[in-house]
Amino acid sequence: MQGSDHILLDQARVLCVHNRMENICLLPTCALGVGLVASSFVNPAGADGLLYGNPLQLPVQAMGIAVAAVLGFGGTVTIMKIIDRTMGLKVKKEE
Repeated sequence: MQGSDHILLDQARVLCVHNRMENICLLPTCALGVGLVASSFVNPAGADGLLYGNPLQLPVQAMGIAVAAVLGFGGTVTIMKIIDRTMGLKVKKEE
């Protein structure tokens, strides 16, 4: 692994640090970062990223982000509708 590889991996790790709620918006950035700096040297079972000669990994990561967002939104809407029909989402004026 070259010195520049260490710098890229460290930058990706910094982007992926999200231990506070306000940093939750970095999650898509982190997933796209994997598509950029992934290296089969670090994980032989994985694929190389864009910077290591595999331009197809970045769209795969972007598709993963889109699918996760759609599933998360759809699941949330489904759960909210079930709760609304069973006990309601609003507090009644009597309560």
